[in-house]
Amino acid sequence: MKKNIPNLLTFFRILAVPLFVACYFLPNAKWGAILAFTIFAAASITDWFDGFLARRWKVESALGKCFDPIADKLIVLVALYIVVWQDGAVLLPAVIIASREVVVAGLREHLAAQNVKLHVTFLAKIKTTIQMVALSAYIILPALPVRWAIEIMDGAGIWLMWTAAVLTAITGIEYTVKALKHFK
Repeated sequence: MKKNIPNLLTFFRILAVPLFVACYFLPNAKWGAILAFTIFAAASITDWFDGFLARRWKVESALGKCFDPIADKLIVLVALYIVVWQDGAVLLPAVIIASREVVVAGLREHLAAQNVKLHVTFLAKIKTTIQMVALSAYIILPALPVRWAIEIMDGAGIWLMWTAAVLTAITGIEYTVKALKHFK
C-alpha cells in the first residue's frame, strides 16, 4: 500500500481540478472561494508531498513520473484561467507562466524520448511555491472583505504574480538552454 500513496496523491490532484472549478463557481461566492481555496491548497501541498514520499520511500514509478507533471500543469493552468477571469490585470504574468509550463513540458517530452532528463532545479521549486501562493491569494479573494480583496489584488497578489512570472521565465530559459544542448 505504501508504494501507491505518492501515485494516489498525484491522481488526487488530477481529480481535484473539476471539483476545484465547480466549487469556485458555486452560487455562494464566499463559500465557493473557501472550498476552492481549500482544494487548491491541498493540491499544492500534495504536489510537494507525493515527490517527497516517492523519493524517501524509494517507490518512484513510471506512472508517477508521467502523471505528476501533468497534474502539476493541469492545476496551475486551470487556476491561472480562473485568476485571469477574475482579474484581467494578471493576464500578462499568467501568459508567461502558462507559456513556460507548456514549453518545458514539451522539452521534457522530447528529451525523454532520447533518455535525457531535465532535473528540477531549486529555483524552479521556489517558482512553484510562489506560483501556488500567488494563485491561492487570488482564489480566496471572493471570501474576503472587499477592502482586503482590493489590497491583495492591487498589492501582494499582483506583486506575487509578477514575481512568479519572472522566476518562471528565468527557469524556462534555464531549461531551454540545457535542452538545446541535446537537439541535433
